Amino acid sequence: MQKKSFNTQVLIKVALLSAIAFILMRVFKFPLPAFPTFLEIDFSELPAIVGSIVVGPFVGLGVVVIKNALAFFNSYTGGVGELANLLVSLGYLLPLAFMLKKDKSFKTIIIGLGLGTVAMAIVGAFANYFILIPLYGLEVEKLPFVLTVIIPFNLIKGVIVSIVSAVIIKAMQPALRYLSLKKSN
Repeated sequence: MQKKSFNTQVLIKVALLSAIAFILMRVFKFPLPAFPTFLEIDFSELPAIVGSIVVGPFVGLGVVVIKNALAFFNSYTGGVGELANLLVSLGYLLPLAFMLKKDKSFKTIIIGLGLGTVAMAIVGAFANYFILIPLYGLEVEKLPFVLTVIIPFNLIKGVIVSIVSAVIIKAMQPALRYLSLKKSN
């Protein structure tokens, strides 16, 4: 009986975090000057990061998948933008998720966010070159576009999201510690 209620609690947390991530993805976003307008900064990875810390390392990955599935149903890019966000977000969160399996200290979180930023740029580059640019039908020279637009944008986005995440996580650390302790009891 205990295991079933735990699973229900986890599902409810994932659903709530996914809804918050979806709202952040659709409402609180902005383009960066000097980049194409379809590349936007949003903070929808934040609920996934919090979920990874509080509930479990791979909960954040579920939040990212659900957020993009919800966004797919009102897509203005035919699903290509959501696929891009899914791949880049998973690239960003996977290093953090693996690091959180061993240690949930603030230092580990910062290192995970830094590695995630680099991974986001790499995943974004390969995904755009091989999948997204052809799917979206962009008439650009792929390699120069990836090197001068996609990689710099994802590095900037990763740094911005990581800084905001670090500030929020640091401010929430007492609550996160309490929730993590409560989870283990």
